[in-house]
Amino acid sequence: MKNKGFTLIELIGTVVILSLLLIIIVPAIGDKLKKGREAAEQQTKNNIILGAKNYVSDHPDTSCVDLETLQQQGYLDYKIKSPTDETKEITDVKIRVQTSTTSTGKIKRTYFYEDGKC
Repeated sequence: MKNKGFTLIELIGTVVILSLLLIIIVPAIGDKLKKGREAAEQQTKNNIILGAKNYVSDHPDTSCVDLETLQQQGYLDYKIKSPTDETKEITDVKIRVQTSTTSTGKIKRTYFYEDGKC
């Protein structure tokens, strides 16, 4: 009589190999997901700063602009969602603008992403 199937040793060996693979793969996937969320959050901040730069180019005397103003004036879309928590909407953000003049007389602006309102 021929027995068809796997022996207990073969099954245990398969489970051990799969467990080792999971131990290696799961942390790597978690790290990639975390880096992806951080990159998406940075991109969202960059988009808000870009909207502020466009606003400041039209309103050069501005030293601070908040997200609500950018949205109302049409420089950004409404309802910007947080990449890390898509149920959370980003609302309480301001971009502080620091203006200085270089030695050659050019105006240099530096933009700072901060929490709060102006």
